[in-house]
Amino acid sequence: MKYCVYYKPGFRYAKEVDELIITYNRRDTSLQDFLREHPDQRILIYVADPQDFWDNKCQNYFFAMQKQGNFPKFALVFPKYDGGITKKIIEALITDEVKIPYFFELPATSWDTLQGYLDLGVSDVYIAEELGFSMAAVSRVCKERGCQVRCYPNVAQSSWTGTPAMKKFFIRPEDVKRYEEYVDVLEIWGRSESLETMYRIYAKDQRWAGPLKELITSFDPSIDVNNACIDHWFAMRRMSCDKRCNKGYYCDTCNAIVKLANVLEQYNVIVKD
Repeated sequence: MKYCVYYKPGFRYAKEVDELIITYNRRDTSLQDFLREHPDQRILIYVADPQDFWDNKCQNYFFAMQKQGNFPKFALVFPKYDGGITKKIIEALITDEVKIPYFFELPATSWDTLQGYLDLGVSDVYIAEELGFSMAAVSRVCKERGCQVRCYPNVAQSSWTGTPAMKKFFIRPEDVKRYEEYVDVLEIWGRSESLETMYRIYAKDQRWAGPLKELITSFDPSIDVNNACIDHWFAMRRMSCDKRCNKGYYCDTCNAIVKLANVLEQYNVIVKD
């Protein structure tokens, strides 16, 4: 599994993480120096203002770097696809001589969105919400198109605020190895002081002995379930369940997991692989 974090000075694992995200500033002349300082990592360059990028023909700067061939792998990340200015940028990023890899920050949460991204030729795609429950199928479709699958593991994701916490899409540290077959990159969500801790928990420890609500952003704080008491079949069922519970089929897996975890915690039983 590859990992990605938003770069911040002083980040302890900056030299070992597989990918780093930085924000593009056309007035900052240190970008090439930063790339040279991280020759073994893929650098994701987030373009916060596509209009400014287009108006100043910034794609030419990246064409020049790509042609030089002495920089590490990089890709451009745009906030979203709007069919307007981003469409123009995308068309400009691909020439007969050079192709600049790119993708979008806005995740694919439906099959229509995913197919649209793949048709645009993105190098990566964030998978979130309901698509996270169809990882085998998502992975197969993306691999056929040469596209990397990315996920935010430490965020409970749903398009509806009232979705029960355990029925939102997220990935526990213990389940990283179970998703390796389907997910190429786990991007740790956050830019705060906790980023280093989150990276260590997911990439190194791959274990969290505490309440899920203290680990997973947007997890319902009223749901007090101990992660150390959750059985490993939780992930095995969810990654390809296609969220059948929302389609008229009976499934009580998530509720059963909570009930079992509470019983195990009551008797001080810890689940180990």
